[in-house]
Amino acid sequence: MSEQIPAFRTTDEIQEMYLDFYTSHGYVHHRDSGILPHNDPTLLLINSGMAPMKPFFTGDQTPPSNLLTNVQNCIRTGDIDDIGDSHHGTSFNMMGSWQFGPEFSKERSTELAYELITDRFGLDPARLSASVLNSDAAARGIPADDESITAWQRFLPDERIVALPPEDNFWGPAGDSGPCGPCTEVFYDRGENFAESDDIDQPLRNGQHIEIWNAGVFMQYFMDRGGALTPLNSRSIDGGAGLERFAMVLQDAPSIHEIDRWLPVYNTVLADTQDVRSARIITDHMRTSEIMLQSGIIPANKAAAYILRRLLRRSMSIMAQHDIAQPRLIDYQEAVQECLPKIPDAIRSQSETKEIVSYEQQAFSKVLIRGAKLLKPFIDRGEISGSDVHNLHATHGIPTDMVREACIRSGVIFPESEYLNAQREHAQRS
Repeated sequence: MSEQIPAFRTTDEIQEMYLDFYTSHGYVHHRDSGILPHNDPTLLLINSGMAPMKPFFTGDQTPPSNLLTNVQNCIRTGDIDDIGDSHHGTSFNMMGSWQFGPEFSKERSTELAYELITDRFGLDPARLSASVLNSDAAARGIPADDESITAWQRFLPDERIVALPPEDNFWGPAGDSGPCGPCTEVFYDRGENFAESDDIDQPLRNGQHIEIWNAGVFMQYFMDRGGALTPLNSRSIDGGAGLERFAMVLQDAPSIHEIDRWLPVYNTVLADTQDVRSARIITDHMRTSEIMLQSGIIPANKAAAYILRRLLRRSMSIMAQHDIAQPRLIDYQEAVQECLPKIPDAIRSQSETKEIVSYEQQAFSKVLIRGAKLLKPFIDRGEISGSDVHNLHATHGIPTDMVREACIRSGVIFPESEYLNAQREHAQRS
């Protein structure tokens, strides 16, 4: 029988409850490894809770225990164009649970996930669905994950056990090679008013059904750079839940950017922009930027340093669209610093990161002024081509994100496919 669940749990409390739950079931707490990869050339940044654990999965190192739990800082920018909705972010904390070797049990993994979600956190079981790998995986030499289907049938009706193709339910590797395998995910139904699509025939609808838990990535294979799969000598399970998404659901917050931890930053930005999407993007990008800066990364034009520069400049581009004075960026950074938990292995102080952002802001302000003049004819005309976007970037140094945001604000269609074609043609000529 479920305990009485308070109506509100802080983000810190959720994290503590997660770790306490798994350690009470024999899991050993493993520290956050920070966002910088160690001896892993396949990654620019730690992009998943699994990434620091790769040596344990491959057998190159012995884990301190066959049962581990952790909360890992992650940065992932593959969904950067989705930032501004309720549940995507470029940085997040992944609450993880790990079963190595003889502890491998799909049944146990789903059982613990369901117990924590429903009994400890008190979410309504009637609002839960689970996805599993379907038979389409056979084309890649992977059988359907019947074990996960059987495991979930103990808790959920068949209509809420959704079979999806490998694109959705086969995870990894983290990089161009490494451990990988089928997975099963848990979705929470927030209600039809959150749905981002009118397609009522889909069992899982964007916005309405939010993935809150990866009950298990079942590490059964190793994928080489050519995509070939071989069985791992020792199977393992990676279970994970995004802390911010869980907080959003438990706090009934509109988005991950409006949970208790980040609401002061969001409100500060929203007061200036008067635009929800813009406030969410800037809140997200400044949070991620501060994590990267404290971890030792400096804005530049290559690798992880370019990701940092892009996040800062995209924030400034959006500010320009709202006629917000650029030095205000430092105020947003200070708001983030007040809310940001301690970063593992941080090597740069808050005052040092402010100096770097101030320098970047002053340098990019000149680009913004030039860009606004160059963009005006296209915005006034209400049309811009892919070649125009490419030329603005290649010839004048105007970031594509700045053009994209100007188009969004002005109601001009951004020519995404044309722009990508122009990029490819330029690369071929070069």
